[in-house]
Amino acid sequence: MKSTLKSLVCICMFMLGGQLYAQTTAETYQKKAGNFAQAFNGVIEKGYRVGYANTPYYPQEFQSGSFVYRGLKYTDVKMRTDSHAKSLIVLSPDGKFNLVMNPEEVSQIVIGGLPFRYFKVKEAVPGNGYYVVLYEGKDFGIYKQSYVSNINKEYKGSLLYQKFSLKERVLLLKDGKWNVLTNKNSFIKHFKEQKEQLNAYCKEQQLNPGKKNETDWQKLAAYCETLTK
Repeated sequence: MKSTLKSLVCICMFMLGGQLYAQTTAETYQKKAGNFAQAFNGVIEKGYRVGYANTPYYPQEFQSGSFVYRGLKYTDVKMRTDSHAKSLIVLSPDGKFNLVMNPEEVSQIVIGGLPFRYFKVKEAVPGNGYYVVLYEGKDFGIYKQSYVSNINKEYKGSLLYQKFSLKERVLLLKDGKWNVLTNKNSFIKHFKEQKEQLNAYCKEQQLNPGKKNETDWQKLAAYCETLTK
């Protein structure tokens, strides 16, 4: 009887201790999060710790950034996007959790100095996701998308891993339609009335826009905007 009573007491103390620990942890988190706590109530990311040879993050490491959540701006937040899950991941203020943000409640996203915008796209290509904003004007926008083109199998010793093939593409959004941009001609063909002026401007400014030359896309787009007003 005494042994049973001792066991019950130990169990009660263990449960009480667990509750106190959980409460302390929650209080510590709330204290660290402060006014940010409301925004950091997202779903915890599953991640790619087991069975993957690499990760589909863009950028690969967390970088400081900011976003607006329900009208409030949050700054100095560690963030990155997931090109496979098409999600925005933020690091909780206590540094313990990777949280997935709701795209419908987050806007004005900046990661590592780059502006991002979430698009819900019906077409399979380019598909939903967070795009880097290269240019946004009144009539059109140019965006860069990091995406997973394939998932390959790779052996390391006797263990089988999945490996993401990550690629980037530049996209034009005009009149509600998405078009892949590869060079200046792929852009100019969508502005036939301004074709001669755009070609002349590219020659004069020595522009050679491409996946790795974002500044030239921005210059060409800004000039095109002046012609279409």
